[in-house]
Amino acid sequence: MRRLLIVLLSLGAVCALPAAAAGATTDAVMDLRGLPSGYAGVKDNVTVLRTGQGITGQVSGEIRATGNNAANNNAAVPPTVLDLFGPESAYPRGTTHDMWRAGQAASAAGEGGNALVTPWHPADANQDGLVDDPQDPVGRQQLCLSFVGFKGQVSVHKLTVLDADSDERGGSVVVVTTATGTVTVPIAAVADGSWQSVPVNSASVTQLCLNLAGSGGITGLRLTETLPDVPAVTPPPPAPPAAPKPKVCKPRTFEGTSTEWVYNEDGPE
Repeated sequence: MRRLLIVLLSLGAVCALPAAAAGATTDAVMDLRGLPSGYAGVKDNVTVLRTGQGITGQVSGEIRATGNNAANNNAAVPPTVLDLFGPESAYPRGTTHDMWRAGQAASAAGEGGNALVTPWHPADANQDGLVDDPQDPVGRQQLCLSFVGFKGQVSVHKLTVLDADSDERGGSVVVVTTATGTVTVPIAAVADGSWQSVPVNSASVTQLCLNLAGSGGITGLRLTETLPDVPAVTPPPPAPPAAPKPKVCKPRTFEGTSTEWVYNEDGPE
């Protein structure tokens, strides 16, 4: 047994310690197709997206969307999902029809689906938790996405924007990061019913805000979450064997006058 113990300890002394485990990386996209039209945070004007609920890809945190628009005197409104997969006849109005055309084109290119908009009419009259009329507004609007509760670093690659009209210049994406501060990316004023991918390419993102001079919305977002490196856990060395208890020589007296000395195997009593 002693020889075997010495061999094991010797092997442990020459084995290399395991390297630190690399941090996991997850790619994710905003995917609003599984959410009902009118989906919104109508109670507190904060619309939450998370894995399986507007986000495809396993991420540790959630996206909290907030917004406002000039159509509602710049008051907060709940960012709302606008379904863009119905028949064209279901989108008769100007701004909504433009969004439908833009969404169809973006989806065909693999760059989105339904849209997230700041609603022109944010009412929920029947109190079912859905905005009754999820139409994008006319006039200036802002839609912000905050990355909350992420255990890793969030990198945003691009944002897909719908219906930035040619006469609605001055749009931008303002990106807030912990690495480089605030970065502003301009949005091109393209045409009615257009879509475009806005390159963000920023790491350590905590928030981004889409600022539009008119109607429009977001249909896609591509991001990566990188978890921090996790150092390998090295098990503690085995405990040394317990020292044997000393033998103690002590007298034992019998009846009469006889006395003998014996060893007590368990040590002193």
